[in-house]
Amino acid sequence: MSLNKAKVSVVGGQMNYSRLTSKVEPRHYAIGKAHCWLDMINRSMRPKKWNKPTTKGTKVTFDAINSEEELESAFGELEQFISQINVEHGTDITLNRAPEKGSGEANTHE
Repeated sequence: MSLNKAKVSVVGGQMNYSRLTSKVEPRHYAIGKAHCWLDMINRSMRPKKWNKPTTKGTKVTFDAINSEEELESAFGELEQFISQINVEHGTDITLNRAPEKGSGEANTHE
């Protein structure tokens, strides 16, 4: 007797980042958002929508990353966000990507 095992994969969902609250200073919020964004990408999640922060945190709707093209696009979106917050908040955040693993690491210099 053979059993057909169901193959389950996540195609999307929503997460809540409880430390990204409406009480966090805008500069620190932006830096924290960049770190959360990078963590999501490294876990094959592409942020689709960032809700406004509340006192309970920030909810983020995401799609799963299923291809190298989607991964590159997700990193491109993060790099644009990092450039934006560097200008707006005077930060010096860079994204160092490890090409052999396809993952990245954010460096913040305040």
